[in-house]
Amino acid sequence: NIQIEDTLRQYEKMSPKIKFQSIDADRNPALAKRFNINKYGTIALNRKDNDAVERVEELTEQAITNALIRISKNEKKKIYFTKGHGEPSIEAPQNEKNGLSVIKKEIENENYQVSEIELFNSTGVPDDCSILVISGPQVDLFDTEVKYIKKYINKGGNIIFLYSAFSKLPKLESILKEVGIEPDNDVIVDKFSRMLGGDFLMPIISQYESHDITRSFGIATFFPMCRSFEIKTGINGITVQAIAKTNPGSWGETDLNGIKRGQAGFSEKDDKKSPLTVMAISNIDNSIFKADSDLNTNNTKAKIVVFGSSEFINNTYLSVSGNRDLILNTISFLAQQGELISIRAKDKSFEPLFMSKIQGRMLFIIPTVFLPLLVLAIAIMVFVRRRMGY
Repeated sequence: NIQIEDTLRQYEKMSPKIKFQSIDADRNPALAKRFNINKYGTIALNRKDNDAVERVEELTEQAITNALIRISKNEKKKIYFTKGHGEPSIEAPQNEKNGLSVIKKEIENENYQVSEIELFNSTGVPDDCSILVISGPQVDLFDTEVKYIKKYINKGGNIIFLYSAFSKLPKLESILKEVGIEPDNDVIVDKFSRMLGGDFLMPIISQYESHDITRSFGIATFFPMCRSFEIKTGINGITVQAIAKTNPGSWGETDLNGIKRGQAGFSEKDDKKSPLTVMAISNIDNSIFKADSDLNTNNTKAKIVVFGSSEFINNTYLSVSGNRDLILNTISFLAQQGELISIRAKDKSFEPLFMSKIQGRMLFIIPTVFLPLLVLAIAIMVFVRRRMGY
């Protein structure tokens, strides 16, 4: 593959630590066996100082870069996803639309180790946890889990909270309130999203505040079933910053029963005006949870990132626009691997198509009704003209 060879030569040109050599496996069977190459077009990456080998069969720039990152690291940082409260599973099949198997694979491609954990069956958040992800729980935490999470925060742990719309989680929300982020009891409605073929309840997010996570990030993201947050300032030892906000034309709908019936209309009195915060970060410099002596630890600056939507990273929506880049940039930032914060190559293997009801009907009517009728009308016209001798 000449194009891939050119790409590899560019890597070699950019870094003196990279050496590239093209090998014919048929003429060098011993070398092919050494690197366990059993397929043409495979790239094998090997470090001089150890026997680690990374094989790349997906010949794309992204796959090669990920392999280089993996082999350059001496250890993998660990990310734990909680389970046991109705959270979507990272082990779900890829065709399960609400599952998180796709994002698990993407995170692993960035050289992290990903696991699930039931905190209520554990003795606490593991010491090797770089990031704890709480994504879309349907029921609230147990008191023991709240204690574990507070202790993890006091130890300088990093957490990603992803909310599920309509969920009532007072214990989880109490933790967030103490770190300066208060969830609103609303659902974001965005009429502009409908104009682009999406849904009223899938707001388009394109307003990003200045932060390392969104550095040079100019891609719109889609947050299905999203809620907003209030930022609380003036808490000693805590700095809270909004990262992403809704666009004009959207609002926070507080009539949740009306939303469930498919009804939504802006109320000046009851609803929340845009721009609304849908992603925020809390930087914690002190051990803030001191009510229990078991929680007192030496804090090393914890960070908590909160998203108003848990669905934007599931198997259905992860590949939509900038969703994948935003969550992976967040993980890279929290894991203190800033070199991985970037705009990644677009994965074209799966991309959902969003259509309005009218567009869907037209897509059905034109090929299945209109075009056959048109062909039939032309055939009848030709038949009649021939019968009449034209």
